[in-house]
Amino acid sequence: MQLNPAFRIVKNHVVFPVKDPEKTRQVFLMAKIVPKNGSYLCAVPHTIEVTRFFRNNGHPLPSPITSEYNWPGRFKPYPHQIETSEFLVLNKRAYVTSGMGVMKSAASLWSIDYLMEKGEIKKCLIVSPLSTLDQVWAKEIFQVLPHRRCHILHGSRDRRMELLKDKSVDFYIINHDGIKIIEQELERRSDINHVVIDELACFRNAGTSRNKTMFRILNRQGVDRGAWGLTGTRTPTAPTDCFGQIKLITPENYRYGFKTLQSELMMQISQFKWIPKGNAADKVNQFMQPNIRFALEDCVDLPPTIWHERHCDMSPEQQKHYEALKRTSFAEIEGKQVTAVNAAVLFGRLLQCATGCAYSTDGSVVELDFGPRLNVLKETIEECNEKVIVFVPFTGALNSLYDKLKKH
Repeated sequence: MQLNPAFRIVKNHVVFPVKDPEKTRQVFLMAKIVPKNGSYLCAVPHTIEVTRFFRNNGHPLPSPITSEYNWPGRFKPYPHQIETSEFLVLNKRAYVTSGMGVMKSAASLWSIDYLMEKGEIKKCLIVSPLSTLDQVWAKEIFQVLPHRRCHILHGSRDRRMELLKDKSVDFYIINHDGIKIIEQELERRSDINHVVIDELACFRNAGTSRNKTMFRILNRQGVDRGAWGLTGTRTPTAPTDCFGQIKLITPENYRYGFKTLQSELMMQISQFKWIPKGNAADKVNQFMQPNIRFALEDCVDLPPTIWHERHCDMSPEQQKHYEALKRTSFAEIEGKQVTAVNAAVLFGRLLQCATGCAYSTDGSVVELDFGPRLNVLKETIEECNEKVIVFVPFTGALNSLYDKLKKH
């Protein structure tokens, strides 16, 4: 999009020609109008509202964030991050569907920080998978916005409530299923007037309690909340995955029910089998607007390797046997003995226990409940729309993992 040559940005003002000064003053009360060469030139402050007005009327002005913001933090923003921030600043409800690894979380944080400076956002709620609360979002806020504070709302209800009552912070970070624990308190907090939903595709099913809770928070009567949905895979299982996401972020984009959407996007070829229509992807893109997307291969200036760390707790069963091994170098799992004769073997046994499959003294594999670890892996695979390689340290765990993932 190129700026109309008749429009100029001069000292944070938009300067453009007008024919009728009086009508222009009715639209822009703050306008400064001067005669020039038989016509008139008008100057209005280059604000977010003015930019939105001109863009809605076909004049693609640049967002004021590009000229006013100092982009704090350890990192210099990449061009695609600046463009993403420019887009978000101008859209109160929007989707960012850029691919995995293009640093869309940092772009959204810069946008929020700018809108906080302008007074449009008071406090922000970030809703994300449990494994990313600390290692992704809290860490990103520390590195990108060191002048902002955040709380991770995790733990018991009392603990979450105690942290939520602290109004000195700018960001509250909570996991997807944690919102229903303190739903009413979040709804009533009118100062939390913006929500970022990371991995929005997790809300693709509009009938779940998770989705209904999020809908009530976003659409609390009397509270005007903005919302941005971030996801690298809009429709991980079927084109109809967009339904729940649209109902949360931009319900005005589709007024009909799920069955109607299914018939628009998919074709029934047997009693229980539906396949996507040829134009399904285009229609999904049409429904999920406003939207911005950058594919990883389009961002040629990114470093060759991007490292993200995910945190995962062990299951109670894993934790029990892990502590027993650590304490006595012996554990009994399902009647089989798992022992360690020296420190090196103990280290290996602890790794096996943490992975979810341990080897007993007779060489057989004993499987533990490693549900939390498996769920984080499934989340990560779902976030990526490309092939995924999973490295597993032990053959027993490898076979167990294969059995659990082969149906997906």
